[in-house]
Amino acid sequence: MPAQKKAHDPKPPSLVSEKNENASDKTETAEETAGKIKILQRREQLEYRRDHHDKSAHKDEIFHPSLFYVFYRFMLWTGQLVKMVLYNWLHRIISPDEYQLKTAEMMKSTLDSLGPAGIKIGQQLGMRSDLIDQVYCDALLSLLDQVKPMSAEDAIQTLENAYGKKIEKIFSIFDPKTIGSGSIACVYQAILHSGEKVAVKVRRPGIGEKIFGDTEAILKLIRISEILGIIPPDVWSSFIKEVSHMLREEINFKVEARYTEIFHREAKKNPYVSSPSVYFHLCRPEVVVTELVSGAFLSEFLAIVESNDIEKLDEFNERGFDFKLIAERLFHVFFWEVFESNFFHADPHPKNIIVKPDNTFIMIDFGSCGLISNRFRRHLRNFYQNLLDENVYGLCQSILSSLEPIPLIDTEACINDLVTVARNWFFAQKSDYSEWEEKCVGGAFTKLLGICGKHGITSQAEGVRFYRANFLYDSIIYRIDPSVDVNKIYIKWYREYAHKSKIRFMEEAEKRIMGPIDEDYATIEQLLKINLKVLNKIEEFIDLPRYNFLTGVGKFAFAASTFIKTTINTGIIFVSLSIFRYLLDPIWSMNVPKDSTPIIYAFILVLTSKFFQGLVAVILAIQFRKVILKLDTKERS
Repeated sequence: MPAQKKAHDPKPPSLVSEKNENASDKTETAEETAGKIKILQRREQLEYRRDHHDKSAHKDEIFHPSLFYVFYRFMLWTGQLVKMVLYNWLHRIISPDEYQLKTAEMMKSTLDSLGPAGIKIGQQLGMRSDLIDQVYCDALLSLLDQVKPMSAEDAIQTLENAYGKKIEKIFSIFDPKTIGSGSIACVYQAILHSGEKVAVKVRRPGIGEKIFGDTEAILKLIRISEILGIIPPDVWSSFIKEVSHMLREEINFKVEARYTEIFHREAKKNPYVSSPSVYFHLCRPEVVVTELVSGAFLSEFLAIVESNDIEKLDEFNERGFDFKLIAERLFHVFFWEVFESNFFHADPHPKNIIVKPDNTFIMIDFGSCGLISNRFRRHLRNFYQNLLDENVYGLCQSILSSLEPIPLIDTEACINDLVTVARNWFFAQKSDYSEWEEKCVGGAFTKLLGICGKHGITSQAEGVRFYRANFLYDSIIYRIDPSVDVNKIYIKWYREYAHKSKIRFMEEAEKRIMGPIDEDYATIEQLLKINLKVLNKIEEFIDLPRYNFLTGVGKFAFAASTFIKTTINTGIIFVSLSIFRYLLDPIWSMNVPKDSTPIIYAFILVLTSKFFQGLVAVILAIQFRKVILKLDTKERS
């Protein structure tokens, strides 16, 4: 007892300290050691300091333009818009036949002078014939994104600020002369210390504040116009928000690097296209570094065709370039991006596509990419299928369906207007003497959207990016080779797509030769749960209203209800027996044919079995007897 009491009643700290001072002079028993306050031996851990991490590579940039700058740009945009409106009214009086052309050219030059935001808005507005007339779209689509390069000093300073070190620590050689210049960034070439040649895309200093200052100023201008009733509500503000979202992606180069890397991996499934490798350890929100690829820009091919330079044409042919093959493969790449890839390049202008001597492509500058929903993709398949079937009315229905939800309009009148435009484009496709602009599918989409806009239907963001990309692809393809047949290319692509689907299906079927795999049982479990929910809903539907309803309606209602119940019950029995047969496959082999799947073959076995057929016959006989008895029974008063 004294020992236990001592163990549970620790001594005061002073006594413990006194005891510890003399601990080296004597050996302590286990009982004497119990209950003492003592530091035990432990492993020293490595210290983690968060400030050692390179925050610059992972920070999320938020641009906050000053109120003064927003107010200044607001006044500037207001003044330019008022100027355009007055210019338009003046030319309506002076030259009523040409005022739209003159206004369109002035709109283009005005947006070009307003800087990067004006150029980007003009380029996107050029695809929105549902918002403005086609003549303005044609002018704005020719806006170029080529501006004066920034100074080498600014580029080097941006790089050193991004990496936190001198430029010679990053690159062994940096060429201060640009190889590409845009409104948002400039591209340089350099050599790493490892000897690899790279392309370095550097964002212009302060461009984020400028662009978002402009978009904020325009949104305020639009809201005021909506309040005053000058423009309809929501339409233009939604458009500016879409452009602002697109610009936010283009400005953050980490997003562009991610798109480039994913496309590079996805493109391994396509023999005709790829993208540069990305050096992620050198990428920052204001810098993206990729491998430097060699080849010829598509803009060079267009220059040869449009100038009819026979000497250059022969030179390119000797280098292995085949103009007709390039045009056909571009269509193939477009179909692959839209229908198979995770996303598509939304800005495939001629300077963003490099052609290699083997007539394959390297896509660059993934600042703007588009995603396609399954619903929109399904409508696109319907569009091209109707094109193959030469069903112009079906083409227009597919266009209208892709714009859902649509307001309350006369859809028949809208489709008739669409047919008028689509018919002209369809026959231009058939003719060997049409101009390339007439054959563009993207151009047809733009005109059809214009008709929809007149009926009060506006397109969604995913549609706008797709139509822009489609128009850019078409404008390149048909200028390189006007004889390209989109139908033949689509059929060729679809056959390849179907063949790949067959291979995937056979691989999945091969896994199940010895019976269902684990994923199948999980799927069956989910199906059974869904089946039980459906059965409960059917039971509620049949049981609750049946009796009162049949009493009032009479014998024929009873017959119809009995037929429906019999059909449902027979279907439930059939599905249940098929699943049961499928689950027994590992024990009782079905010998599934190669051109079928186990679950489908189980359905066939049950459907053709004598037992099931006899059971159905008995059920039908009983229900038929019940109906006959009901019909022969006199109604009660």
